[in-house]
Amino acid sequence: MARSLAGAKILNREQDILAGGTADLSTRVQALGRVVDDLDPDWTVDFAREGDRVIHTLRAKHPRAHEVSPITLTIAGTAMNADLSAAVTRSLGFGVAEAVELPPDAVESLTVSGPDWIAQTFTNTAVLWRPISPASGADAAVSVVFLGEDGSVHASYAGRLKARGAGSLGSSIEVALPGAVLRVLRPFDDSAPAKLAYQFDLAGLAPAEALKVLRLRRRLALGGDFRVMIDGQLAGAGRLPKSGTADDLRRWAQLQLFLEDLEVVQRYCEQDLPIPADMSMTDRIALRMARLLVEGRCVASPFTRELTITLTWIDDANTRELLSGRPQSLRITSSEYGITIAGHLFNLGSVCIFHTEVTADDGPIVLESLRSGRLQEATLVMRPARGEHYRMFLTESPDDGMPLSPYSLGLDGFPDPR
Repeated sequence: MARSLAGAKILNREQDILAGGTADLSTRVQALGRVVDDLDPDWTVDFAREGDRVIHTLRAKHPRAHEVSPITLTIAGTAMNADLSAAVTRSLGFGVAEAVELPPDAVESLTVSGPDWIAQTFTNTAVLWRPISPASGADAAVSVVFLGEDGSVHASYAGRLKARGAGSLGSSIEVALPGAVLRVLRPFDDSAPAKLAYQFDLAGLAPAEALKVLRLRRRLALGGDFRVMIDGQLAGAGRLPKSGTADDLRRWAQLQLFLEDLEVVQRYCEQDLPIPADMSMTDRIALRMARLLVEGRCVASPFTRELTITLTWIDDANTRELLSGRPQSLRITSSEYGITIAGHLFNLGSVCIFHTEVTADDGPIVLESLRSGRLQEATLVMRPARGEHYRMFLTESPDDGMPLSPYSLGLDGFPDPR
């Protein structure tokens, strides 16, 4: 009798004026919620309004609601494209926590089976399902371990648990690493191979972090046995096939070299900057040169094929020889040498620029003008012989006693300067 009286009090109240403002609105919604709660002993419906839409969310009243009063969804549909089919397999087959939407043209009908108040069939409708809560144990410590043929550990990478689930085909684990997400799909059928997917984005990472991400990507391409440990306990294992073409491997190797160069130069110059979103080939070459210089190498600079100097006339043997037209040895020390990479200046310190065979443009003509007094000083353009480039090294680099031969830049698709 009490419930009947309560129901009578709120009958048709949805059209009354909200005399009490939003407080009155909350009271009416709560009263309507209690009416909905009386529909079923095991299930209820939460509801919300978004514009002209009313959203219903089915909620169990107790942990065994799905056992004592099961509600099932049956979808009859047409053939799906490969991407949509794969998404359905990941979500329903392995419990991957991702939203999946079936458009109306892929759904012939959706039938809800269960108590009379919810049972019905829908047509011309889209179906969307998505995770509504974080994974149990999310943020737990995870290790992804790669094993050799003898079972020894070849590499191990640390991350945090992002999601964990299970479906009709197997279980899934998602691991978050700086700049990357690794997903393991492990079938219940032990004869079926485990699958591992890897997504990464290096933008905004420090070079050292990005190197870990890229090394893991290259490790995955090598294939072999792996284990996934969560808080020290085995959570998944499998064997990966080798993947990646020769072009892929070469591209990853060049990307790894770039990150290593950037990390070395930043550490040397004490500049902590994120990875540039874009870099020109000129900047890439300059970065490679800088890394070799700070490691004590001698390099041939592709940017320096001539030097311009101002010569004041002094009638001595050195000046006459310099302007004779015969190749001479030239060495110049600069107190500071900097390179600009992606708009940032990196000062490498004092550098020595040299070449053992240099000639001055129009040297004999300039010599005659200076000796005759027609010129007191002259601007000279000094060029290495045979179209070669000037060499350079940092003056503070330790002397290893080796000949000052240019070290190869080792950049794919860029020939070393002579």
